[in-house]
This record gives sequence, structure tokens and C-alpha cells, in this order.
Amino acid sequence: MDRTDEFRKNGLLDGEIILWEGKSRPFRILSGSYAGRIPLIWIVSGLFLGVFGALYLPFAFRTQSGPMQVIFACATVGIVPVSCCVYSIKDPWDIRKNISYVLTNYRAVTIHRRGEYSLWLNPDTPLRTEQWEDGAGILYLGDACRISPLESRQKTVMGIREDESDQRKVTGLVFYGIDDPKKVGQKICSSGTCGEKSNIL
Repeated sequence: MDRTDEFRKNGLLDGEIILWEGKSRPFRILSGSYAGRIPLIWIVSGLFLGVFGALYLPFAFRTQSGPMQVIFACATVGIVPVSCCVYSIKDPWDIRKNISYVLTNYRAVTIHRRGEYSLWLNPDTPLRTEQWEDGAGILYLGDACRISPLESRQKTVMGIREDESDQRKVTGLVFYGIDDPKKVGQKICSSGTCGEKSNIL
């Protein structure tokens, strides 16, 4: 039994009804707002590492630095650009393969292999949509309405929290790459948990 089936069977509260559930439609890594951003990350990271190597390695050889010193320096300097490149690929993979979305009359839920992130819905919960040309798009809920589209994939995977030390206090979620996000948002409104702060039309 996968996590979505487990949630459907054991995760619903008394009186809670599923209004919609789904997954991200397949999308290209270099799509939408990321079409220019990700190549830029790769280029800048590559240039940074190239410049560092060209400057540091000759210096290390001249000063006869030990192998461990060279490895430590390269690892320390390289961890940030390499991580940026890795996560630019890993986040889309996670979204497509490992994340499901559920809307109920009480909350929005992102189900990941690591667990569940729940955002409680009320008439003051803001909603925002981003529609793509192919009919898919993004549904932003809660504090996610304030983020840039360039943060949407990361926040789909991680959620938004006021207190990062408490993984349970989710204040915003992103449903990335879902079919017809406006229609999904309207399902929330039809349940009575959509207020004046919504922007789905």
C-alpha cells in the first residue's frame, strides 16, 4: 500500500471528505519560469568551479599542500554550486515520481515518501493559480501565494513553515504541474473554505 492509499484509508479525520486528489503531470525540467533559470545555475556553477580550480590548484601545487588539504578545500568550495545543480534536477524528479496531492473539506495535503504535509483551510486561506498553455499549472495555497514562481518547485517538495524547527506547522503548500489548477481551486471554494483573499479566476 503506497502512502496515498494509506492516507485515504487511515489518514482522514471524522467528517473529512476528499474533494480532489492527483499528481503532477509530466513536465520538462527546462519549462516555465525555470527555462532560463536552470541553465543559468549550471553555467554560473561551472564557471565558478572552473575559476576556482584554475586559481587554487596551481597555488596548492606551489605551496605543496597535502592531498587532504586540497580535497577539503575543493569539497568546501564546491558543495554549494554542486548542490544547486543537483537540486535543480532532483526537485522535478521528486515532484513527478514521489509526490501526490489531496484536497479535503478540511485541509490541503502533500503526500511525500517522507511523510505528509497538511495545511488547514479556512475562509481566510488565500489561493493563487498559475496556468500554463498546455492546461496544467500551479495551485498556491496559504503563504505559498507570496512566493516567486522560481521557488515553486522547491516549496512543492519542502512546503512552507514559519518555524523550520517544527515540521508540523505548515503555512503554505504548492501543488505543482496539476491539471486545471483553477478548477481544483474552485473545488475548495465550493466546500466553503475559500475566502476573499483567493485569486483563482
